[in-house]
Amino acid sequence: MHMQSDGDYTDIIELFEYLPVIENVTINLWHLLCIDEHSRELPTSLYNLKYMCLYDLLLGDGESFYGMPLLADLIRASPNLEKLKLRTFTCTKLDEEAEDVGDDYYYYYPEDIELNNLKELEIEDLCNLKIELDFVKLMLVKSPVLKTLRIFLFRSVTKDEELEILNVLLSCPRASPLVEINLHRHV
Repeated sequence: MHMQSDGDYTDIIELFEYLPVIENVTINLWHLLCIDEHSRELPTSLYNLKYMCLYDLLLGDGESFYGMPLLADLIRASPNLEKLKLRTFTCTKLDEEAEDVGDDYYYYYPEDIELNNLKELEIEDLCNLKIELDFVKLMLVKSPVLKTLRIFLFRSVTKDEELEILNVLLSCPRASPLVEINLHRHV
């Protein structure tokens, strides 16, 4: 199933009520930039969902969390997810001056998730934002059978930032001893 969001966060959440047996979903979130920042439970669990692809997902910019609540809700509702592919959308304003986004930062993080079946995680246009790197680190900690983490860096990421990202990812804890981390640059 392919879906493009022209509505709001509530429309997408309610749509899944009618799709409890879906196995593969691709959602283009281009028009969904500013969504309700309050996470809510999906009306149904997506036990059959094995593959989820989200395009143009703005996780956050250091001040707002945008797509993180939606992503957290979808992951929580998909306990049998095997492959997750994200293409992040990046604001021109990076979070350089927003190192600390306050106590609410972790409220939006899906720390209560279990990804016992996730084997592949692919992220396109990763930008070196704190919220993005924290999300990747969380996925490494919560995915005991993860085999492949593939990251394609946003074109504005410098070589120094690339090395910094690689060092962070290689030094962070991970649940899967077999995960292979691949970092690529867009050409």
